[in-house]
Amino acid sequence: IYDAIKQWCLVLFNESDYSFAHFDFIENSEGLYPLDFSCRLGGGLNSLKDFSGIQCYVAQALLGKPIVFTPLSVQKNLITEKEGEITQLFSRFNPKHHVIWYKKLGDKLVSRIGSANARIGEVCFKATSISQAKRYCEDIDSQWSIIINGV
Repeated sequence: IYDAIKQWCLVLFNESDYSFAHFDFIENSEGLYPLDFSCRLGGGLNSLKDFSGIQCYVAQALLGKPIVFTPLSVQKNLITEKEGEITQLFSRFNPKHHVIWYKKLGDKLVSRIGSANARIGEVCFKATSISQAKRYCEDIDSQWSIIINGV
């Protein structure tokens, strides 16, 4: 995946210019699969901007200031396919991870909605490679649980 992203970026972006990209992946038992790519100018990246401390990276680029998002700044959405009222929510995340919760006890979840609307929370972290990001995502999956109406 790393080589594919690198080749894609070499075609899309000039090495001497600032560019912004957002890659979405789906993970299943067989691995990570590229799902979507888009150039981003700021929307939808609030958690990553908070995590990195770069609130307006477009303005920084226009002013010629260096922007460093580490090799990989990763956002893992916390979602569930369960439907009903949240009765219990447990988590034990690494303190280095940046966690934002969108749902709380008593909120109602509906099934079959898009990931952005089904997000219970987000966890942002730094990784040095795709394989490390995948391992961290697997770890994150085991660090939280949710109980819906006693389920």
